[in-house]
Amino acid sequence: MTILVVCTPVAGEFLEGAAFISEDRLKEALSFLRLFDVSGLSLQTAVQYARTVAGLRRQNALAGMSKADLWIAAWALERHATLATQHRRHFSHIPELKIISY
Repeated sequence: MTILVVCTPVAGEFLEGAAFISEDRLKEALSFLRLFDVSGLSLQTAVQYARTVAGLRRQNALAGMSKADLWIAAWALERHATLATQHRRHFSHIPELKIISY
């Protein structure tokens, strides 16, 4: 059984886009997100983030990577989850991260 989970930073990005359009769109977006389990960041996520960023920094591979994407990747790595994204290239340099495009 596949369970779809949305991490808090992704929910925030999604809601920000909706809020920019209108308050009604924000309410619609909230209704949509309530269909999923929304999972927050933890201290363990922060440890994974630190290891991931340090590894990329050692490889001089941080150029062009956003902090938000790095937190999202750390969240997925911590949970051994597959990350579904339309922006595969944002995450392709992160070792061990499983990615699917949609």
